[in-house]
Amino acid sequence: RQDLKKAIISLLDEMTRHGGAARYAEVYKRISEQGSAQVDATEFSDALRSLEQEGQVSVSGEGPRRNIRRISGTAIEDDVKAPSMLLRGLRTSLIKDYYYYYISYDYLKNALKTPFESEPSPDNPNPQRRPWTEDDEKSFVAQLEAELDKVYTFQRVKSEEIVRRIKASEREVNEVIARLDGRDVGEPAQNGNPNGAKEGTP
Repeated sequence: RQDLKKAIISLLDEMTRHGGAARYAEVYKRISEQGSAQVDATEFSDALRSLEQEGQVSVSGEGPRRNIRRISGTAIEDDVKAPSMLLRGLRTSLIKDYYYYYISYDYLKNALKTPFESEPSPDNPNPQRRPWTEDDEKSFVAQLEAELDKVYTFQRVKSEEIVRRIKASEREVNEVIARLDGRDVGEPAQNGNPNGAKEGTP
């Protein structure tokens, strides 16, 4: 699949080097002609969807008028460039160690799509999808709640960790202050005086 994605990007860079977009059917045709094996329409569609989620291409239009635009190429329209740059900025700002605990928007976005009623083809790359049902809604809500629970659990664990660190630091500070005051750790200050001196003593 990675090889197919690279081939699509290379071909789009060639076809759109002077600007504009490439016809979906033409890209599919030329990709199929390049390889020794026939590229399945579904495989091609999945590769394009993956590239679109990565912010590398933009697919617009319906049926025979469907176009593919190379986002990170030389011909970037102003109305495509801004959201693409924002998307890439958000993705590069993610903390890799905590990547799993972010909400997976791509996953949820795909969950909103129902299966195609028929397999995509060069003549009809975007066939009608199955109507949305109540079961689809229940499934999506369950997936959304699971994503939110994942974030909430991570936030709660991190908050508890911060509180523990604060308390540990507080104990260490109190121990240092107690040693400087010349009293034992845990010994209360006399008459509310934090220095331990008796009232009236200079």
